[in-house]
Amino acid sequence: MPEVTAVAPGTAGAQPSDRSPSDSHAAVLLHQRAAGVSLLLELRPERLPVVLHWGRDLGDLGPADAAAVRALAAGRMLATIVPESQPGWPSRPGVLGSRSGRGWLTGFGSVRARLLSGALLSYGDLVETGPDTLIVQGSDPEAGLDLDLAIQLTQTGLIRCRAGVTNRGDEVYQLDSLDLFLPVGDAGTEWLDLGSSGAARLAGRLPLARADGSGPALVGVGAAGAGYRTGSVWLAHVAFSGAHRLRLERSATGIGYLGGGELLAPGEIRLAGGASYHTPWVCGAWGDGLDAAAGRFHDQLRAGREQPVRPHPVVFDASGPAFADHDQHALLKLAEYAAAVGAEAIVLDVGWCTRLGLDPYADSDSGGHSDRLDDLERLLARLRRYDLQPGLAISPEVVAADSEIAAEHPEWLLASAPRPDGGRLLDLAIRPAMVHVWERLTKLLDRHQIGYLLWRCDPSSTPARGHHGEPTVHARTLATYRLLDALGERYPQLQIQAVSADLALATRVQSMTAAAPEEVVGAHAPLTDLLPVELIGSRLTDPVEPGASATSIPALTSAFFGQFGLALDLPGLPPAELRLLHRWLTMYKELRGVLATGRLVRQDAGDHALQVTGIVAADGTDAVFALAWGERPGGARTVRFAGLDPDRRYRVSPVAGRQGDPYAPLPTWPYLDLGGKALEHVGVLVPDAPRGSGLLLRVEALRD
Repeated sequence: MPEVTAVAPGTAGAQPSDRSPSDSHAAVLLHQRAAGVSLLLELRPERLPVVLHWGRDLGDLGPADAAAVRALAAGRMLATIVPESQPGWPSRPGVLGSRSGRGWLTGFGSVRARLLSGALLSYGDLVETGPDTLIVQGSDPEAGLDLDLAIQLTQTGLIRCRAGVTNRGDEVYQLDSLDLFLPVGDAGTEWLDLGSSGAARLAGRLPLARADGSGPALVGVGAAGAGYRTGSVWLAHVAFSGAHRLRLERSATGIGYLGGGELLAPGEIRLAGGASYHTPWVCGAWGDGLDAAAGRFHDQLRAGREQPVRPHPVVFDASGPAFADHDQHALLKLAEYAAAVGAEAIVLDVGWCTRLGLDPYADSDSGGHSDRLDDLERLLARLRRYDLQPGLAISPEVVAADSEIAAEHPEWLLASAPRPDGGRLLDLAIRPAMVHVWERLTKLLDRHQIGYLLWRCDPSSTPARGHHGEPTVHARTLATYRLLDALGERYPQLQIQAVSADLALATRVQSMTAAAPEEVVGAHAPLTDLLPVELIGSRLTDPVEPGASATSIPALTSAFFGQFGLALDLPGLPPAELRLLHRWLTMYKELRGVLATGRLVRQDAGDHALQVTGIVAADGTDAVFALAWGERPGGARTVRFAGLDPDRRYRVSPVAGRQGDPYAPLPTWPYLDLGGKALEHVGVLVPDAPRGSGLLLRVEALRD
């Protein structure tokens, strides 16, 4: 097994100050506050930090408040952020590993801490600050390990934690896991199943692993009765695209914990002397209601971008299996229809181009007859005539089994079964293989004026072994990040859409694909709890059920909340459906700016008959709400709209669907003019409708 060294974060290399006291009984309470959130930490030189409170803003704390909080915490036996074998911790330690079965028990003392801002930590006192990053270093001489820890409260009220282990011994240390946890107190009595419309009681440990791309992106805990708009909710997310694990723990004293880390395969991280490994960021969000907690993730992503997200084009995705048998002429017909209904970009599959003899890596022959379609650049030029921006879908690590690369460098191939198309996967963790992929990517993008790239590289979906049988997901994930970072630097105007969703990837791409529009709107909408809708790619596809309409109002409504995309057999649609699709796309473009900057708003209800999801503009002047019927409510129903300006008056108008569509119920009123306060507390009446129905409502502020 080769030795592995993971790169440490930029803050970890700085030397801490010598402000920690020599008195082992001295301590400091560090109170950080931002955006309505308080993070209260107890720092001691003989142990790692303990979180005494994470949640609602506590306001200014005086000495008496600090003493009371410390006394209350003393009886709770709270675990440290990286838990160790200690009273009150119900599960395995945060650091697991050994030197061939020895040195597996750790105890990090001699802890030194500093604030990244340089603010003084006065031990023995209460220190209050705003957003800041606490850097902590501890050591365990007996185990031969150092541990460093970064705990950050951002301007948006998001908590981010990251830990690292360095081997100070001569013998190799095999790290099996390194997990971090944040306590939610005994108020967190329900765990939130963010993949469904219900909630269940928190009972003991509930590990949730993402090893194959199918696990949850978030885990959450709420106070009893918490909903979208009220009640304390805590969410945790591991910002990593590879295999990772989310965990819920509950101690014998009733304290709940949220956390997790990377899910390491046996022997995946073997640290030689002096080598280090650092975890992904483990992120925590508290809010008064699920919408407020989710909004912290959204605000952090928006604030972290150097420039606002460019308006995402309406994409027609011709890269899927439904269009694999099309030739160039059929594709041009498809493009003509796509442009007519309002698409702004079209994506071709690189493999499709190769099969038709349009080698995307070959030098373009622009001479001769311009209408010939035997050259990829000519085909792209024809697409541009329809005002469609060409894009390509690519699986950069896939090579043909009979290719020269596979024959000349079998050691670059993963030890996995061939793909259904016969392709093999390159191990991007091998640097020459990654360089080969980079050279092909730059050749592709330099030769063709491509503004959009559908990136189909997801290391966690292929937990394959390397050529020598070693685990590879960790190293392949980091290699993928390096490729995306380099692409973003070399091609700053390139828009990249990825096929998986996490906060680490969201900072590197402009879009992440939802498996279906229903993941964005409705009871099963976990992606919107993590990502703002302007980063969620949604595709309107041909229905599977016989007789179902491709442009049903529920499907259109779901696709509206995201980056509206198409993957339909447009030439096969009736003219009335094409006109309907054009009207919806026109309105989507008009509201695209609201969707990209607004706040997520959902309605709390006593049952799940009707789900209400809205986006309200930051200035309160515009909003759009989607209604999704999960079951027949048994009569007309009142819908209330939260998040509006209570001092404004609004016009509420339904977006019409097809005449006579039973799944597109229209209210009896063409529009209503009401104040924001009345819309929130009184609401409007919508008709009864069968399960699966949908309705879109536009809410516009009236001018004085």
